[in-house]
Amino acid sequence: MRKLIWIVAMALVGGGAACKKTDSEKAATEVRKAQENVKDQREDVRDEAKDVRDEAKDVAKQTGELNDAERRLATARTRLTSTVKARVAAIDAKLAALSSRTDPVSMKLASNLKVRRDVVSNRSNAVDSIAITNWDAYEDEVEDNLKVLESDLDKALDTEKNKAIEDRKIP
Repeated sequence: MRKLIWIVAMALVGGGAACKKTDSEKAATEVRKAQENVKDQREDVRDEAKDVRDEAKDVAKQTGELNDAERRLATARTRLTSTVKARVAAIDAKLAALSSRTDPVSMKLASNLKVRRDVVSNRSNAVDSIAITNWDAYEDEVEDNLKVLESDLDKALDTEKNKAIEDRKIP
């Protein structure tokens, strides 16, 4: 029973003191909480501002990389176009030599090779429409087609030379 009395007495003393906060103490507590909240908000804003600056730096860096890649692609397009034009001009000269022959085999070969030359030339004219992601494959395709065409044309001309040499041999 004594314990119960002590517990009730302590509860009244402890509870009564807690309930008797003055208005100024309540206001001071609210001000402290508001100050802590403002401090937290300032830190959040500072952190967000830092994140925004970091993102802006990343965007600037990536923009620079994109501009550099676009410049390199433009240079590669120009280089490929001039190279293809020079090689097609050489192919045209060889085709003219093959076409000047009067035998049916040479004429047929010249006709077939001209068609293939036109296909390669037309494909190389699409240089401006090729995306940067497909550039390497496109460049390889054009290069391979030109090599095969040049090789086949050289073989056709060599075959004709060999025929001419054999025709001149004395039996």
